[in-house]
Amino acid sequence: MPTHTHTQMLAQIAAWLPALDVAAHTATGLHSPRPTSGGHSGAGEGLPYHLAAVLDTTDDGPSGIRTSRGVLDVLHPWAVQLADERSEPAPARRSVIPYLIGTVTWAQDHAADWEALAETITDTWRILARATGHTPATIGTCPNCGGSITTDPTPTGIPEHGSCERCDRWYQDKEDQEMTRKVALNDVLRNTRNPAIYVDWQTLHDAFPALTHDRLRQWAHRGHVPTQPGGLYQVRAVRDRLDREQGAA
Repeated sequence: MPTHTHTQMLAQIAAWLPALDVAAHTATGLHSPRPTSGGHSGAGEGLPYHLAAVLDTTDDGPSGIRTSRGVLDVLHPWAVQLADERSEPAPARRSVIPYLIGTVTWAQDHAADWEALAETITDTWRILARATGHTPATIGTCPNCGGSITTDPTPTGIPEHGSCERCDRWYQDKEDQEMTRKVALNDVLRNTRNPAIYVDWQTLHDAFPALTHDRLRQWAHRGHVPTQPGGLYQVRAVRDRLDREQGAA
């Protein structure tokens, strides 16, 4: 992933910090939740007033972020490490994000643990995006099961790839979604016995490529295939005629 994306992520992290604290405070119902002093051990389960929502548990990384303080708990050690590698004074906690924004391009080429730092930035960004209402985004309906296809917005916009929340199927892009939709529809049409299903010629041809338009019109003209206004044909009758011809052959 290009460093400019991580720079954008860091900028958005900085912009979302106030909203993160508002979300945490709203979850507790309190006006002034007590800040923690650094990373807090323990999940905070069973605490009154939903206080677990404002207790950062960052010992294991970004997954424990609850407030802006937790964000700094996670990112400050990285800033200190980069400053040491660059032989610079360590930045103050309040300056962590600006410092990382200014050094992340250098870090990709020189930092000893760049991959881990990049993963930390990405995970922190995702957690803040969820907590502040910036994700996930629904980008379609799953042709496989009818569930919602969702994706995580990126700093450059909403991507076309995503996964179904119900069946967990992954879609590469809108073309992949459309292809899966066609495959699922064709499978239904080839196996349906429901006389109420009528579709147009193009949909029939996608499901039954061997069927020509002339033959379909002949069947309809002779009354073998019921039709409906708008150029719609009964799928069950088409399938029965094709099966009969194949059996005769």
